[in-house]
Amino acid sequence: MEWYKWLFDGVGGGALVALGVMFLQRLITPKESLHVPENPHPSAPFPRTQPAGFAQPELKFGLAEGTVEVFDTCVGFAKSGGHRCNVIVVHNEAAAAGEDAPVARAISARLTFSPFGSSRTTFVDRACWIGRVENQISLRPGDTEHVLLRIAKDNEWITYENPNKHNSGGWPLRNQDLREVKFPVFPNTKVTGEISIIAHQSQSATTLATRKFAITFDHIGLFVNIEMEGGA
Repeated sequence: MEWYKWLFDGVGGGALVALGVMFLQRLITPKESLHVPENPHPSAPFPRTQPAGFAQPELKFGLAEGTVEVFDTCVGFAKSGGHRCNVIVVHNEAAAAGEDAPVARAISARLTFSPFGSSRTTFVDRACWIGRVENQISLRPGDTEHVLLRIAKDNEWITYENPNKHNSGGWPLRNQDLREVKFPVFPNTKVTGEISIIAHQSQSATTLATRKFAITFDHIGLFVNIEMEGGA
C-alpha cells in the first residue's frame, strides 16, 4: 500500500482541511490591540553578546515625581491627567572616554517597604518599569529607566506587581494583568523601603545594586517628603 494514499481518504482529508482552516485563521486574525505608552527613553538595539572582561554595570539611582496612567498590563507616563506618583530613576552610567561599559541585561526591580520600627514588610518581587510591558529589561550604558514606587490614593500607597517576564503581544499568547499591591498609610508615619536591581541569567539571579529610601507622612497621612540613601 502506498503510504501517501491516506491523504485522500476521509480521515486524512479532514485533517488537512482542519489544518488549513487553522492556518488561515492565524493569518487573518488581528493581534489583540494593547495601548503601550511610548518609552520616554528609547534605546538602540543592544548587542546579543557582551565582550569578555566587562565589569558589573554601574547603576545610579534618583527620585522623581510625575503622573501615570495604569493599563491592564503596564503603567505609562501620562501626557495629561493621570495619577500623581513617585518613581525611582535607574541610570546605567556611560563609559569614560576610551573605556567600555557593560549592558545591564535582563534586569528586574524588587521593592520592599514597611512602617518605620514595624516588622510588617510588603514585597513587590517584580515592580513595574514605566512604559514597559515586560518586567525584565536591558539597560544600555547611558540609558535611564523608571520604576513605579507609589501612587497616592486616599490613605493608601498603591503600586503594582508585573507578572510578565516578556511582552508576549497578542494572539495566541496574552500578557497577564498587573496585580495591585496596597499598603496602608497612617498619620505621622515614616515608611522605609529598599529597591534592588536583579540580573537574571538562565536559572541564576544576581543583585547588581540595592538602595534604601524613606517616605514621611504628616499628621493627616499626606505625603511630606521622600529621601534616598546617598542623598538622591
